[in-house]
Amino acid sequence: MTTAQFSNEATRVRDPRAAGFVPASYFRDLEVFPFNFVQVGAGNAGSTATLVYLQRGRYRIFPHMSRLYHSAFGASRLLDIGLSAYTQEDGTTVALADNRFDNDINVSSASAANGIVLGSSLSAADTAGIDVLVGGVTNLDGLGIIATVAGGTIPDAAILRGYFVISRIP
Repeated sequence: MTTAQFSNEATRVRDPRAAGFVPASYFRDLEVFPFNFVQVGAGNAGSTATLVYLQRGRYRIFPHMSRLYHSAFGASRLLDIGLSAYTQEDGTTVALADNRFDNDINVSSASAANGIVLGSSLSAADTAGIDVLVGGVTNLDGLGIIATVAGGTIPDAAILRGYFVISRIP
């Protein structure tokens, strides 16, 4: 049997009077946050690179739509991609989650022309995006999307470049 069905959101767009209105975030634009990081001096395991910094606001991060390109770090080198600790809008602190998106990416040799699709460590529930509600008092308070050297070292002049796809949510 062939069927033609609609998601809840598509049904709401087609007939909001009967199905209810779609939240404004459904129509929000996606933004691309590029980054280009060059390591200055060699770093040991545990070294971090803040790739993108989000100031106060509400965001949905789409790791599976994001890409990472990197230079060759050398034999047995691993990198985690995740989130720094931050303060939420309600004042509570969210702990460091340095491998929230990816755990132990092999960066021993340079990434291919298409780069690495991020989000390999996401649970099924997070594949549609991760919401972060960044609070704080000043714009210096915020959330970093970070790369952490998980194994080996990061050599001088190592390159991490790419982009994160993010939307702002109401």
